[in-house]
Amino acid sequence: MFFSCGSVKSIKNNNADKIIAIKFMGTIHTFPSTLDEKSFWGYKDEHVKLIINQDNFIGEIIKNIGTENYKNLNDIKYAFLVTNSSTIDTLYSDEDLKDWTLKRKGKDYHYYDEEGKLAKSLRQTYSFFSDCW
Repeated sequence: MFFSCGSVKSIKNNNADKIIAIKFMGTIHTFPSTLDEKSFWGYKDEHVKLIINQDNFIGEIIKNIGTENYKNLNDIKYAFLVTNSSTIDTLYSDEDLKDWTLKRKGKDYHYYDEEGKLAKSLRQTYSFFSDCW
């Protein structure tokens, strides 16, 4: 709440334009097997969260989703919860931030960023996506 000259102005935080990025902090020493979707969500005590703006990187993934340069996502390191109208889409990525899976309305869409442009952009903007942060 912010009060000014007898009037009241309420400042609301609109999470509709935010993305919740979740990083799995377990290492190969604590979790020696690869992490699938079920395992990722099963160990919430290993999660660290960051709220970021609805950046264009989501649009970049979505416009390239389902392209032929597909590799199977083997080990989930990141999840991105993206509010989309009244639903929440989930994007998963590996540690390199090159391999992406979008879960939308019960379907899976895949994208592989061969050049690593998205990873570079995210790491330059947020230290959260670097190894040492």
